[in-house]
Amino acid sequence: MILLHLFQDPAFFLAVIAGFAVMAGLFAIPIRGGTGQHAGAGPGAVLVWQLSAALEAERAART
Repeated sequence: MILLHLFQDPAFFLAVIAGFAVMAGLFAIPIRGGTGQHAGAGPGAVLVWQLSAALEAERAART
């Protein structure tokens, strides 16, 4: 009976609809772009491998 009461409660349906809306929003928003950059990264964005290569070249130039 408790479970039936939950299904009949209007607040339960609002919670379920809100949960589906949140999940749909999370799946719709891209967290990362296809190139490994954060979504919406501009043209000046640096990838990790580019930064690592630049730091390694800087270390090699000092020695």
